[in-house]
Amino acid sequence: MKVANFRQSSSRLNSDNAGGSAAARFHEERIQNLRREWKLWLAFAGLAALSVVFMAWFGTTGLVLGGWMLGFITAVCLFGWKIGFDVHALTWLWGSWGEEDTANELARLGDDWYVRHDIPSQYGNWDHVAIGPAGVFMIETKRLRGGRISVNGDGLSSGRLRFTDRSFRGAAVGLRTALVAKAPSCPFVQAVVAVWGDFPAEPQERERVVYVSGSGLAKWLDGQPPKIDDDRRLSVVAALQSL
Repeated sequence: MKVANFRQSSSRLNSDNAGGSAAARFHEERIQNLRREWKLWLAFAGLAALSVVFMAWFGTTGLVLGGWMLGFITAVCLFGWKIGFDVHALTWLWGSWGEEDTANELARLGDDWYVRHDIPSQYGNWDHVAIGPAGVFMIETKRLRGGRISVNGDGLSSGRLRFTDRSFRGAAVGLRTALVAKAPSCPFVQAVVAVWGDFPAEPQERERVVYVSGSGLAKWLDGQPPKIDDDRRLSVVAALQSL
C-alpha cells in the first residue's frame, strides 16, 4: 500500500513523454535538411506560383496543366516534410514511435511499479526506467525494420545495423551511478532492450543485457522475482524523480 500511494501522488510527474527526445531530434534534422536544400524547395515554390499563373490565364488548358503541376508539387512537398526532407531522418521518427509503443506496454504494469520515460543523461537520454519489486530496470527501445533481428556476436543486429551489449551495459551503469549519488541503497540496474520487429518471443540474455520482444516486456517484468523491499524502492524512486 505504501508504494501504491506513492505512485498515485507522483503520477502527475510521470507524464507520458516517451520518444520526446527522438521526436525532437527528427524535427531538428528536418529543419536542418530544409535549410541545406533551400534552393531546391525555393524552386518548387516558384513552380507552384507558375502553376497558379497557368490556371488563371490560360483557360481550360491552363487549369488542366497548372492543376496537375500544382498537385504534383504539393504531393512532393508533403512527402518531403513527412520524411524530414531526407530518408535518413526517419530513423529518429521510427525511434520515437518505438518508444511510444514501449511506454504503452509499460503502462500495463501494476501499481507496485514506477515508470519514467525519456530521462536526460550526460550522453543523451535513458529511454525508460522501471522500478518495482524485482528491482531497477534501464530499458532501451529499438524499433527495427528490414529483416530478422537477432542477438549474436557482441550485441543486437538487424541487417547492417548493430548495437553492442557494451553500450546498453554502459547506459545502465551510468543510471545506477546517478541514482546512487542520491540513494546509496540503489541496487544493481538491469539493462533491458525492448525490441520491436521480427524478434523471437523468448527473452534472450547476453553479457548482463536482456533482450525482450516489446510486446512481451510487461509480462517479463511482472514475472521477475521480488528483490527489494518497499522502503528501498521508495528511496530509489525519489532519487529517479530528482534526475
